[in-house]
Amino acid sequence: IKNYGSVFQTYATTVIFKEFGYEVTVIDYQRPGTDNAGFRKKILEESHLAGKFGLKHIFPLVLNLSFSKMERVFSDFLKKYIVLTGKQYLTEDELKQDCPEAELYISGSDQIWNSDINGSIEKPYYLSFVPDHKNKISFASSFGKTKLREDEKDETWWLLKRYKWLTTREESGAEIIKELGLNAEPVLDPTLWLSKEQWEELAEPIKKPENYILVYQLHQNNNMDQYVKKIEKAYGMPCLRID
Repeated sequence: IKNYGSVFQTYATTVIFKEFGYEVTVIDYQRPGTDNAGFRKKILEESHLAGKFGLKHIFPLVLNLSFSKMERVFSDFLKKYIVLTGKQYLTEDELKQDCPEAELYISGSDQIWNSDINGSIEKPYYLSFVPDHKNKISFASSFGKTKLREDEKDETWWLLKRYKWLTTREESGAEIIKELGLNAEPVLDPTLWLSKEQWEELAEPIKKPENYILVYQLHQNNNMDQYVKKIEKAYGMPCLRID
């Protein structure tokens, strides 16, 4: 998924398991709607500007440069730091028919088990395609909520019971799993396992003022934009946004 949190947790996970002595390959699974075209469509639909009169056709053109930059930034980072499977998978069936060979399969981290964001229980994120006899663990996986809906519980239990070891990013996630009758424990998000020095290895120098306010905003939001302007005025500092 094209945001810094998702990409950095992927990077951190690979670093951690390399330190454990593994060769690490990330399965290049593209959940429906998360390819470049699908991501652009989602952002445009969620923007408050896209629906305004006269902007419906102009707004996508205005954002085209930003989209292209975003796609390039994340693609370049993955190519440089992440070993991906040579094949990209688009469906659960494709994964089942050609499951990447490994000694250990890991799901996690981030909100991979959030059925609200995914639109349903996204079974590949539960390693549904991996044969039963293979070792499977979850590493700091998150449901993104404190309770499952009643209609999710049976299928979630069936998917999770195939794991050898379960860990979640939040204590609430571990409680969800325990309520299903399985064992789980919370662990830190992988981004917090790495030291400051390890993250600094990725850093590149940038030009910035001596004093500034840093803004990281996942999606464009008019209320947030107005708030940032107030903060700039109140503190007399410019705001730098992470693109």
